[in-house]
Amino acid sequence: MLLISLILGCRPPAEGAATDTGQPSLEVLTLPDDSPYTSHFDRYIDTFGVRLLAAPDVPDDKLTHAATITAEYLDNDEDGIADDPPVVAVLSEG
Repeated sequence: MLLISLILGCRPPAEGAATDTGQPSLEVLTLPDDSPYTSHFDRYIDTFGVRLLAAPDVPDDKLTHAATITAEYLDNDEDGIADDPPVVAVLSEG
């Protein structure tokens, strides 16, 4: 079974920011070595401040798919701005 975990955590403001097309960046990033999650996860995507982490055996396309669904949930009208900031705040608290 593939495991993609939604880890709630804060992020620097620049990560996961909307691109000039109004869409959040879905770039797969390497988890920093000093992260407390590196024993289980190696990559992540930050979507509106919500980090989705992937284990080494999870393909990038599965991680990107999960991040796309998360982005669509958080920004249903796809204007590049999360529709319900309180929801994002709760999901991104760390």
